[in-house]
Amino acid sequence: LMRIMAGLDAPTGGRVRVDGRDVTGMPVRERNVAMVYQQFINYPSMSGADNIASPLKLRGEKNVAARVRELAERLHIDMFLDRLPAE
Repeated sequence: LMRIMAGLDAPTGGRVRVDGRDVTGMPVRERNVAMVYQQFINYPSMSGADNIASPLKLRGEKNVAARVRELAERLHIDMFLDRLPAE
């Protein structure tokens, strides 16, 4: 279900709604939905902040540092931003 909401898998039937909006055929980057995995899928040589910033930079987002801080605070992981994943 989470993969369908995020747009990683297509539903076999029905509609996908996020906050009341139909996102069934919407491209992944326009859905404003993300997943946080339990398993490590981070770059081991990069800090927590750099791991979060990496996809934002690839998408050409502005104010990446502020966005990283905002996301980390929302997820209550801001205390790990300067650490490596193994620390």
